[in-house]
Amino acid sequence: MEAYQERVLSERFDLNAKIVRLADFIENNHLYHMLQKEEQDDMVEQLKVMRSYTTILDRRIQRFNK
Repeated sequence: MEAYQERVLSERFDLNAKIVRLADFIENNHLYHMLQKEEQDDMVEQLKVMRSYTTILDRRIQRFNK
């Protein structure tokens, strides 16, 4: 495996951990509901973008073996 491929895999792993933590905070932490509406909206948007980024990384990873 090339070094850049290892970096992509590492980035994907790290990103997934961040997605899990942010989603858990949004869904299960009462402090989320104490934030200003704009902050809540930004966090939800951030989560969406992170998930989109994950999809892109997954497509790149799938091409590693082609």
